Amino acid sequence: MSENENLIDLLSVIYRNRKRIIYSCLAAAILTAVVSLFLDNYYKATTIFYPASTDLAKPVPVGGVEDNRNYYGNDFDLDRLLTIANSDEVASFLINKYDLYTHYDIDSTSKRGPSNLRKKLRKLYVTEKSRFDAIELSVEDKDPTLSADMANAAREKINAIAQGLIKGSQYKMVQAYDETLGKKEKDIKILSDSLARVRAKYKIYSVLSQGEVYGENITLTQSKITNTSAQLKAYKDMNGPQDSIRKLQVVLRGLENQFRSLEENVSLFNEGYSTVLSLELEQRKFADQLAIDKERYKQLTLTYNAPFAAIHLVQEAEKPNLKSRPKRSLYVIGITMLTGILSMLWILLSHQFKNTGWREVFRD
Repeated sequence: MSENENLIDLLSVIYRNRKRIIYSCLAAAILTAVVSLFLDNYYKATTIFYPASTDLAKPVPVGGVEDNRNYYGNDFDLDRLLTIANSDEVASFLINKYDLYTHYDIDSTSKRGPSNLRKKLRKLYVTEKSRFDAIELSVEDKDPTLSADMANAAREKINAIAQGLIKGSQYKMVQAYDETLGKKEKDIKILSDSLARVRAKYKIYSVLSQGEVYGENITLTQSKITNTSAQLKAYKDMNGPQDSIRKLQVVLRGLENQFRSLEENVSLFNEGYSTVLSLELEQRKFADQLAIDKERYKQLTLTYNAPFAAIHLVQEAEKPNLKSRPKRSLYVIGITMLTGILSMLWILLSHQFKNTGWREVFRD
């Protein structure tokens, strides 16, 4: 019962002082409204974009069909763009491009000038991931046109930096292939010269067909020698004409010389066969790999020189027509409610102070 009486007593105190509370709230509301009118209007411009996959910057695989590529980036690509967006490079770009020291009225020569400017910029320049995994880049400014220009310029700078990172990696790969190709071309030239010298030494011009030709010629020459020898023996046995015998002897001697020459060539061929075959296989493999590397180098060069977008633009920042802040009505309502609560607390504390007799307690 005493608790209800105390509550009723407090409510009665507030009711008796209702005019004071109302007047305080009205005064706070009027004062807040007047003060809020002097606050500058800020306009927010927002651009929205998705990260592009780095697969788009890769050349088509050599000797195969194009694999499945992602057009939109993953979480790593998203984090990379957010890191770039909040980097000092983007901030410095905006500061220099739009002369933000002058625009924000900050002394660039002061010790804390750069720090104050970046703090100011961080409040007005915001990048965040949306619930649809896109990047929302927003810029607030008193000038609505400038806010849209800054947002679009920041997005393009982010795109350029992301492109530069990828292009830098591509350039290193192009340079590496260029150096490798130069070395491989020298190596294949040395290999070709070695092959030419070995071929000349062993008189081998075709490993595959030359052995077959030698085999056929030896068999044919042996057959001719046997046939000529038989004819010569028959002529001698029959005391045939001497002219025919001498002619067959000359032919036989020529065939025998030819056979000996073939044997020497075959022996030389067999001696150099494995060396020439090994060099030819090595040259062929080297030439095939060099052709693949040249094609890769060509594609890498084309990819490096081709334009590449690191982002997929969804919404370009446009000049805002409505201010983003201050919310003057919220200020007035909030301050008025706070004033009313504080007024009631002050009245209750004053009433409690009087009834308790704190002055006598402190005096004692």
